[in-house]
Formats: sequence, structure tokens, C-alpha cells
Amino acid sequence: MPTYDLTAASDSHPSYEHASGPFRIVTKVFDASKRNLVQNDIVQMIGVGIGDMVLSCQSRVVTVDDANTFDVGDGATVDGYVDGDTAEDLGYSLASLGGAEAFAIPKIYAAADTIDLKTLGAAAVDTLKVEVTAVILSLQPRG
Repeated sequence: MPTYDLTAASDSHPSYEHASGPFRIVTKVFDASKRNLVQNDIVQMIGVGIGDMVLSCQSRVVTVDDANTFDVGDGATVDGYVDGDTAEDLGYSLASLGGAEAFAIPKIYAAADTIDLKTLGAAAVDTLKVEVTAVILSLQPRG
């Protein structure tokens, strides 16, 4: 089960980050047409620092990949934000306040971690394009 790190921006996997004071909105895009995945591969999408509070996390399927599903979580719980989302349908999946996901939003991180995408389907993941977005509040003092 390989792990791929996309927490740093690259040309092949575009990203967007907007920061205003202690708030950050971070969007990362994984494109399987540029890097194929197999079952249980993990892609580290967004870095989360010590004292960061994730206020919202969502995934959006931009390009479908038939017969596949995926999770969005972190290093401790791979399906904490989005559990078993289908890669066969375009659209959003959102972790909500007090939702049924493993994490009740917001989640505060006591240690640095990453928000990850994990593939679940047995078929090769070669066309999926998925966007993961997190709204993060830094609780660490600035200085």
C-alpha cells in the first residue's frame, strides 16, 4: 500500500490555498490519469499542523472512475471525513458538524498530520480526478 505525498504543490497536481489571519482554505486535486492507483493506496493531500482545527472537509469528484470508491481521513482514521464515497458520480461529499463520519467537525489536531485520500475499489484507479478542500483555523499563537 504505497503512500504518495501531495502536500506540497506541484504542476501535475494543482492546488489552491487562501489564508486570511488564522484561517486557511486549502484545495488539492489528485488526478489519477497522471499517477495511477490501486486498492488501498493513500495520497496525502493537505498538511495539518499542531493546533490546527479543521472546520470543514469535503471531496468533489471532478472526473469519474467506474467501480471505485474512496475515503478521506487522516493518519489516524482513514475514513474520518468521508467514508466510502463513490468515484462513479460527479459531485460533493461533505463532513458535517456532528455528522455520522468518524470525526465530529470541528477536529483539533494535537500533532501534525495530513488529510488523506485512500482508494478502496479492487479495480485500477486510472481516470479519477478528485478535489479535497479543507477550511482550517490555526489555534497556535502567531508571532
